[in-house]
Amino acid sequence: MKGLWFPIVLAVTAGVAVAHPDAVQELYEQLYPGDPAKREALEQCFMADYKFNRLNPSEREACYKRKLAPPPVAAAFVPPSIPPRPYLPQVNQVDLRRSAAQGRMPQNDVRFQQQTERYLHPGSR
Repeated sequence: MKGLWFPIVLAVTAGVAVAHPDAVQELYEQLYPGDPAKREALEQCFMADYKFNRLNPSEREACYKRKLAPPPVAAAFVPPSIPPRPYLPQVNQVDLRRSAAQGRMPQNDVRFQQQTERYLHPGSR
């Protein structure tokens, strides 16, 4: 007789769900709302209190009031104003590579001129 109760309860539950699909859908949407903010609020309420019951409408509404309340106005943050950036001319990549290849030595230095001569005329000395 004990093994017969579970299939009976399952059959009655399935029969009610088939007979009233709109009510079942509405209950499901209340327990697991489509709005991400409400869904997150219900999750936070359950994490804070493991005795939280989603089936109880008064507990759900209390949870929404606690978690979805707007923050206080006094805590608002006003970012400082940022001045606009000055105009920067376009960078010429060829000139940047050429100046990087020249090194740190000034071009009017004798050592620079000697290195350049050795590079341009390798067999003259």
